Amino acid sequence: MLGLLNRSRRWLPGVLAGIGLAIHVAPLCYGDWEFIYSFDDGANFVENPMIQALTLPNIVAMATTVKINVYEPLSWLLKAFVHGLVGMQSKYVRMVSVLVHWTACGILGCATHRLLAPSFPDRASVAIAASLSAILFAIHPVHIEVLMYLRKMSVCLVLSMALVATTYVANQRGAGTDVDTISLTIPRKLTPKFSQLYNYSHQGMMIVSVGIDFMF
Repeated sequence: MLGLLNRSRRWLPGVLAGIGLAIHVAPLCYGDWEFIYSFDDGANFVENPMIQALTLPNIVAMATTVKINVYEPLSWLLKAFVHGLVGMQSKYVRMVSVLVHWTACGILGCATHRLLAPSFPDRASVAIAASLSAILFAIHPVHIEVLMYLRKMSVCLVLSMALVATTYVANQRGAGTDVDTISLTIPRKLTPKFSQLYNYSHQGMMIVSVGIDFMF
C-alpha cells in the first residue's frame, strides 16, 4: 500500500499537468468558437509583412523596427516561423502560445526544485511540491489572456527566457558558485579592466532587459 502511495505521488504532477494542458488545448481543437479563427491583433499579424516571409530582409527588419511602440524581434521571429509552417491561422498561433507557456512552467518547476532541494532532506517531496507549484502557476485563470490573446505570445516567450536565466542561476548556486560572481566568472580570467567593463555592461543590460520586458 505504501509503495502504491509513493508511486501515485510521483505520477500526480504529470497527471495534473496533462489535465491542465488538455483543458487549455481542448477549445482550440473542438467546437466552433468564433475567436479561434479571428485575428484580434491585426497590426502584429495580418498587417505585419515582417512575419509573412522568413527572409533575410525581414529578419533585419525585425531587429531594427519598433512597431506600435514595442520592440520584440524574437517574438516576430517566432510568429514568422509559425506563419511559415501553417500560414496565417490564428488557431495555431494560440497553440504555439500554449506550448511555450507550458514549457516555461516546466522550466519554473525545475528552477524551483533546484533552489529548494538543498534545504530539505526529502528530495522526492520537494520535487512534487515544485511540480505542483508550476502546474498551479500554469493553470491560474489570470494567464488565459496570455494564452488566447494573440498579442500576448511575446509574454510567454519573455517568461520562458527569464526562467531559463533563473534556472541557470539556480544551477550555479547548487554547484556552490556565488550568485553575485556568476556573470564575472569567465571575464575575471582575462584582465581586470575587461572584468570591470563587463560588470558595468552586465548591469546596464539587466536594466535594459527589464525595460524591454515592460514593453512586451
